[in-house]
Amino acid sequence: SNKRMAQYQKKGAAVRDGWQLRSNAYRVLLTRSRDATVVFVPQLPELNATYEYLVAAGFRPLTI
Repeated sequence: SNKRMAQYQKKGAAVRDGWQLRSNAYRVLLTRSRDATVVFVPQLPELNATYEYLVAAGFRPLTI
């Protein structure tokens, strides 16, 4: 029931800006790498600019 599940729900602050939260999560992940980081960018036309930006920033494409 909903009453039982309520005890497991966090009582923290509500998310105000979901986009900012995701953006910050990626920033943290990309800056906390110790040995290597793999970033998957799907081959979608709308993500071509993101892919090119990452390559220009020094990311190396994986070849399979």
